[in-house]
Amino acid sequence: MKGQMKMNAVEKDVNELVFKELNSANTKFPLFPSAHHGYAVIKEEIEEVMDGMNLLLEVFANAWAGIKKDEPVFEQMKIIREVAKNVAIESIQVAAMCDKYDMSLQEGARNASQYADNDTLKPAT
Repeated sequence: MKGQMKMNAVEKDVNELVFKELNSANTKFPLFPSAHHGYAVIKEEIEEVMDGMNLLLEVFANAWAGIKKDEPVFEQMKIIREVAKNVAIESIQVAAMCDKYDMSLQEGARNASQYADNDTLKPAT
């Protein structure tokens, strides 16, 4: 597909924002102690995205109802813009927490793999 071959105009910026959010989260909170904990955090972030999307769809439907009646919908468009920005922020947080999940569990797997045969330390690979 044509869109897949060329990077979106803001994709690099989004990747940088995900990295920035990950660094911020890592300075405030430790790595996830378990897969279950990581799942719960990611689930919470996804629920916030879903809540925002539901609101976005509701306001957008309201705007469409106004448009069909030839009514101005400038206020609805302002709300849609703000909600869309909030959904984008929450989506960045989802992506960052997915990276934190990988970081947490890979770190844990690396640490666990260093110990074998009655807790004999193995060199890191």
